[in-house]
Amino acid sequence: MSKELKYKYNPEGSILRKQQMVMLHILENVAKICDDNNIDYWLSSGTLLGAYRHGGFIPWDDDLDIMILRKDLKRFREVMIKSLPADMVLQDHSTDSDYYHPYLKIRDLNSRIYETGNEDINYKYRGIYIDVFPMEHSHLFLLHSTNIIWEPLLYKFILSRKKDPYGLKFALNQLLYYTFSLLFGACRIVDRFFKTNNLNHSYGCYWKQTQPISNIFPLKTIKFEGKDFKAPHKVTEWLAKAYGDYNALPKEEDIELHLTKIDFLPK
Repeated sequence: MSKELKYKYNPEGSILRKQQMVMLHILENVAKICDDNNIDYWLSSGTLLGAYRHGGFIPWDDDLDIMILRKDLKRFREVMIKSLPADMVLQDHSTDSDYYHPYLKIRDLNSRIYETGNEDINYKYRGIYIDVFPMEHSHLFLLHSTNIIWEPLLYKFILSRKKDPYGLKFALNQLLYYTFSLLFGACRIVDRFFKTNNLNHSYGCYWKQTQPISNIFPLKTIKFEGKDFKAPHKVTEWLAKAYGDYNALPKEEDIELHLTKIDFLPK
């Protein structure tokens, strides 16, 4: 079945397959750097589902997600900036002042991707990427309460494409970003008194994945596109909590193809 789906949705030579191969190349580099520096990472979301169900990318999938512990975020950032090859770059607010997400991207510098909705129109880096989501112990009430305010601000105002000839919107965006960073920091102080056995997406993430630590650690490996990468310890339990019936394929009419426009730049 996977071969039939691959032939239909991402055959060799298709734009989607080329995009997937660039993402795989990024992942290989990131995984090696993490392993060399004893930083835990693991495949997540549709990437983990694809590894388990298809042995690689979900045939119609156009993104790649990994997770790390938030306590490793600073060191992850430092070693990536130091060790990534010249054709890749780490993207966060410190490397791209128009990027406001709390998670990181590792971008390819030899391509340009045109996102649906153009929310990335002001980004400094716009190549094919993988997402790196920090996970942390957090109190769900605080997590949801802060996101109720942060998410509309981020997606409806901060990332909007309004003209800003005098730089006023940029200055306000910076103020909002650092104000919420302080708020999230205050929430983490409270979290120290409410220890849980779950890991959640970090404050400010649109997604709200929650997993018991026992589903994740100790990490093991899983095959993805013929290569070994780190994965949660209990893959099926992880997938069941995230997706329910993870073996069920979606109906064909429910499969969403983004048909993203991509320019592959000469190397």
